[in-house]
Amino acid sequence: MADDSNHKTPHPIPFDDLNDLSAFPVEAIPVPLCREMVEEVSHIIQIDPGFTACCLLGVLSTAAQGRFMIDLVTHQEHPNLYVVGVLGSGERKSPTISEMARPIYRFQESQESVIVCNDVTTEALAILMSKNNERMSIISAEGGIFDIMAGRYSEGRGNFDLYLQAYSHDPVSVHRINRGSIRLSSPSLTMCLGVQPAVIEDIGRHRGFRGRGLLSRFLYAYCRPQAGHRTRLDCPISAKIAERYSNRISNLIAAGFGDPFMLSLSPEAHAVWNDFYLYAEAQMLPGGQLHDLIDWGNKLPGAVARIAGLFHYANFGLKAGGNPISVNFVSDSCKIGRYFMEHAKAVLTIMQEPEEVKSAKKILEYIKRIRPSSFKGRDVLRHTGKASMREVEPGLDLLCERMFIRRLAQPANGGPGRPAATSYQVNPRVLEM
Repeated sequence: MADDSNHKTPHPIPFDDLNDLSAFPVEAIPVPLCREMVEEVSHIIQIDPGFTACCLLGVLSTAAQGRFMIDLVTHQEHPNLYVVGVLGSGERKSPTISEMARPIYRFQESQESVIVCNDVTTEALAILMSKNNERMSIISAEGGIFDIMAGRYSEGRGNFDLYLQAYSHDPVSVHRINRGSIRLSSPSLTMCLGVQPAVIEDIGRHRGFRGRGLLSRFLYAYCRPQAGHRTRLDCPISAKIAERYSNRISNLIAAGFGDPFMLSLSPEAHAVWNDFYLYAEAQMLPGGQLHDLIDWGNKLPGAVARIAGLFHYANFGLKAGGNPISVNFVSDSCKIGRYFMEHAKAVLTIMQEPEEVKSAKKILEYIKRIRPSSFKGRDVLRHTGKASMREVEPGLDLLCERMFIRRLAQPANGGPGRPAATSYQVNPRVLEM
């Protein structure tokens, strides 16, 4: 006789599952050498290709910023990008950034000039930019720059102006205490960051980040963790691919600075970009994916044009100005734009999640990892790193409401002393999810 006990078990009410997010469309990287490098580094280091692709875009942005503009008829876009890959501790963010950005670091050493920095104060960043044709890149496997923006070194007074203005090359003055202001007429900044999910949660608590429009300037990739699923590989990254990639990036970044040249889209490419613009606009209507992210969605078509321009420059180098951006490059960039749209919705939603939801998800991670049939509060504390039951009780309550777990009746104490700890039974359907 078939066992129908599971039919009586209630179905948990799920949270949004970040594991269902689309993988980065590596096949949409239209420059073969860039695609091969992303595939090779992702395979050997064993990291989500979405993170490696973010590094590629950050590197291309560093090489291209200030050299050209993309003409979209109604306006022009600059090629610099702000990209963030979200990935947990131990996921090999630093080795991936080091491998992808190696040509830039080598160029910087050979020139004895600073074109890439890490976590620097806003004032120091302005000084560096003033000495480097008003251009700079922040490439980091940590999220410390967000603390600096929020005012770590200025008594909690956040200063976003330089980061806001340098995305679109707008003039800005950075005031220095007891010293003259630094005036930048057309600053260009690239940001390529790898941050842990906890950093994203912290950013969400700071009103100024979203209120000033800073978060809408970033492209986000919520990457899939690989820790625990990796195998032992005893082969290095292909020296042939790495050398060709290094030579290409070095040639791009070594080009001298002059007046930016203008890139145009072919008529077919412009038609595709127009269609994407209308698609993104429609997603801002009620029920659309961007309805709650209108500030971010407004910048998405421009970001897609920037990505297409970067790939065009990576493919043609200094000859890029003599060729229009092709329809294939724009089509591929639109695919990448859709990936970033889906991931931005997930990341920006996390930033706004109530504390009880964050707590519940943390407990759910423990349940799925350890797979207990039942547990007590102290088990949650031990496996989630939380300090007290006060931190996890709202999450436990929410998981009970959503039928992931249920409280078991506490046995009578039968005497003096501390009451017995509450036990929770795990819904067996949770382990099937």
